[in-house]
Amino acid sequence: MATLRGDAQDRINKALAGAKEASDKGDHALGRLDADILTRPRTFGSTAETAADVRDVAKDLGLADPYVPDNKDPQKSADWWKSLTPEQQSSYLALYPDKVGQLDGLPATVRDEANRLALDQELDGLRSGTA
Repeated sequence: MATLRGDAQDRINKALAGAKEASDKGDHALGRLDADILTRPRTFGSTAETAADVRDVAKDLGLADPYVPDNKDPQKSADWWKSLTPEQQSSYLALYPDKVGQLDGLPATVRDEANRLALDQELDGLRSGTA
């Protein structure tokens, strides 16, 4: 009985430690976001700044350097895109629009959205002098 209780307590302690680590990681990542991106949208490089902030947060959360197909096989790209959850698709669009926009095999609407976002980021960077 004491062994069973000890095993259960160990699992609970590990779960709590994991939850605290995840909370601390998320707190650190969200703390990196700069609030002025919300008050000055699309001016002075804020779109480019937003992209940089999001990439930093993704890195903090362990989402950096994701797999994106090499664009040599449209079917492979299409299968990859379909395998993602809607949340993952949104994340890839937000974090890597330049890569997603280049992929043959993805729906035209997805590529259009990705390319428009990438273009907006580039233009905003040019306007702010930080292309």
